[in-house]
Amino acid sequence: MNRKKNNCNNTQAEFYVPMGRVGSLVIQAPVVLSIVKVSIPISSNIDISDSCNDVSTLSNKVFLSKPVLSNNSNLSIEGYVEKEIEYMTNCNLNTNIPFTATVPINFSILPETKNSTNTSNNYYKKPYPKISFSIDSIDIESDSYKMINCAYENSMVISIKLTLAQNQYVFIPEPEGDVLLQNSNAIQSNDSQENFYYTVGYDRNSGLIANRITVKNNNNN
Repeated sequence: MNRKKNNCNNTQAEFYVPMGRVGSLVIQAPVVLSIVKVSIPISSNIDISDSCNDVSTLSNKVFLSKPVLSNNSNLSIEGYVEKEIEYMTNCNLNTNIPFTATVPINFSILPETKNSTNTSNNYYKKPYPKISFSIDSIDIESDSYKMINCAYENSMVISIKLTLAQNQYVFIPEPEGDVLLQNSNAIQSNDSQENFYYTVGYDRNSGLIANRITVKNNNNN
């Protein structure tokens, strides 16, 4: 445990090392299946006169629909860019520019699939149960305007980084290496009448640390 004090208002905070049951055991936890960065080029005509000049972007807001993973491991991404454009002097235009992209996914860890002998179910519609998608970042890598056939065209490249995860059963082995026992005096207790287990955590300064948790035996016989 680390304790820090704020000199401004005497507020104190105590920081604890996370501790957990030691292996070997099996847990159900989110497993990262793939991390992918998708770069989507977009070109669209802008509805302003070719006589306008000093065209520039004031703001871009990216809106995404929920990604869809197909049964052949293709990820479909759809959305639109809400763009505010400035041209000439004090002239603004708001426009929504849609985009769509499909990319094949390379899995670092294979997703679990539904196992069923019923061929009439929705297996081919949803082969991967409960895969979650989290957006790590969205960036506009480039944004430019040029005149083509007497009309302005906007070209953008949107970069979207996503993480795909799925709850799976995971085996946690016993920790290897030296472990510093925090409450070593607990070993003096009578093990014949008490059950116990260990919780283990990692401290940056001490390495692997452990606490011995005693469970009282209520059997008086």
